[in-house]
Amino acid sequence: MAAVLLLAVSLTGCAERMVETASSRIGFPGTAGTPARCNPIEVLVQSNLPYTANTSLGILLAGVPGKTEADAESLTRLYYEELIRTNAFRSVKVIPQTAGTREDALWIGRRDGFDFVMVPAIRYILDSSGNLPTRLDVSVDILDVRTASLAWSVRQSACSEPGRDMDLVWMTLAGEHAQRVHSLSKALAGQFAGFMIGGIPE
Repeated sequence: MAAVLLLAVSLTGCAERMVETASSRIGFPGTAGTPARCNPIEVLVQSNLPYTANTSLGILLAGVPGKTEADAESLTRLYYEELIRTNAFRSVKVIPQTAGTREDALWIGRRDGFDFVMVPAIRYILDSSGNLPTRLDVSVDILDVRTASLAWSVRQSACSEPGRDMDLVWMTLAGEHAQRVHSLSKALAGQFAGFMIGGIPE
């Protein structure tokens, strides 16, 4: 009888350890979170220039609402990397400053010898630890420095939702986190680069 009781206690302890291990296991999620989802690009102005691969582009640091300078620098760098990858322009460089007005942007472009100057801006940003939805709205204007005109103007938006938790009898499986703003920025940068070489909104 004692042996049977000992076996029962051992099995109970084993089962408890199995439940504890399963409930605390990393990467044991409930439903999946959504990947960064880009809405179709809203095109306000689109240049009819047939060829830009022999021109130069300077990208100003993104304007931001509030105190999100790190997000602005990250966004600018991601757009730079994606545009470099597409070879849409002969040369692409980041200009480490912002411009308060279109006239300021044109002046900076002329000063630094660029054919075009790009003015990105974060219009709305909602970031979290991943347990809540995330969202990023961006505007991108590209000015033709040579003619002092607006060549391209687009609006972009991306979002991500966290997965739902799954409640079981002995544990709760946490849903996957929503994508952070960095992932949304990368998705929007890729979308914009594709637009610049394809010319057709997604």
